[in-house]
Amino acid sequence: MARALRVALIQSGRIVEDRTFTGRAKISVGSDPKCTFIVPLADVPTRTPVFELSKRGARLVFEAHREGQVSLEGTEASLQSLDGLTEKKGAWRSLPLTEKAKGRLSVGEVSLLFQFVEPPKTPAPAELPRGSRGMIAQVDRSFLVVLGLSLAAHFGGVGWISSQPVPVERDFTLEDLEADRFARVILPLPRPKTPQGETKVPGEALTDAPKTPAATPSRRPAVARAPSADTVRERIRHMGMIGVIGAKGDGPGAFGDILKDTGVTDIAQALQGARDGLAVASVDDATAGRRKGAEQGQVTGIETLGTEGVRQVGLDEKGPASVVGRVQTEKLEIDTPDIDERALSRWLNQRKPAVQSCYERELKRAPTLQGRMVIRFAVDVRGHVARVGFEDDTLHSPAVQQCITTVMRAWVLPFQPEDEVPVALPFIFTASS
Repeated sequence: MARALRVALIQSGRIVEDRTFTGRAKISVGSDPKCTFIVPLADVPTRTPVFELSKRGARLVFEAHREGQVSLEGTEASLQSLDGLTEKKGAWRSLPLTEKAKGRLSVGEVSLLFQFVEPPKTPAPAELPRGSRGMIAQVDRSFLVVLGLSLAAHFGGVGWISSQPVPVERDFTLEDLEADRFARVILPLPRPKTPQGETKVPGEALTDAPKTPAATPSRRPAVARAPSADTVRERIRHMGMIGVIGAKGDGPGAFGDILKDTGVTDIAQALQGARDGLAVASVDDATAGRRKGAEQGQVTGIETLGTEGVRQVGLDEKGPASVVGRVQTEKLEIDTPDIDERALSRWLNQRKPAVQSCYERELKRAPTLQGRMVIRFAVDVRGHVARVGFEDDTLHSPAVQQCITTVMRAWVLPFQPEDEVPVALPFIFTASS
């Protein structure tokens, strides 16, 4: 069995790294991250090869001026004295090493100690328990039995359902679509009453059900005859206002009940002496399709109705005087560099019409309403208006304050400061007609 090469890196008189190599390897030292031994802070070359391990054995690689001591077969010698045993490749030398070789090699500020040792034994892999060598072996047997029975029951049920014949739905015919089929279900037919003195036998309960009469040949419906003129007159005589006005005192009817004690028995008699040209339509007129009063009625114009005075009515086109409010802002007060004062002032001026609307709404009720107020509010970290307050208020209008508070609560400013920012904004309200 081939021996392993053990290399130790010495820096500032201390061993800082110790590694053992087996198999093929190219060992180098330097400040390059790709080196086997990385020395970033020492005064060493970027990359210096020192050992080569291959199937032919181990070789020490060094430059001609490199300092070091090597012991071959128990004899210690310097690298320069072993020049005859090395293979030359330009400025580099390659010295074959035996399994008993050891030595020390200097590379800049660091040194390398090397020797051949027994290779480390690789621990044998731990064997898994017998029951864990397969997936099925790890599953509980009782679970497998229950799972198998469940699958068998499910698949068996599906197979049995699939093997059953599909019921054929019978199409309805015209005889099945009876007119009272659904009405019979919703409103069951009453049972026939048993005549007195006749008792039912319990076994004959089913025979007492009413039997469906035999179908009779369909007959053509009789053609409805038009009512006679006398029938129509009798119906109209007692309909609506005709029944009230056309009633007589000596007979039934509302008009007859009113005039029965006056001796008047007819509505025509009651209306005697009225203005000329007034006529009463009779039942015969109604049945003949004639308009009531058509013989005496005339077409007239609006001039004959006594409406000459309407022409002299004058309308005032001028409406109520309108009142317009004017709202002016003064310089706002803000004590933070998180919000640009000019940008905030421009943004608030764009919302001034909403404040003006609140003022004009109350100005219509009180035309002399005017004054000055300072609105103080805070802008939170999300740009919302946190609080709204009023100072130096000479307007003295709680309705305007409530309206402005509601409007400003819905504002979302395009600023997001790190902390709440107090703002004071003066408003001047004046009325102009």
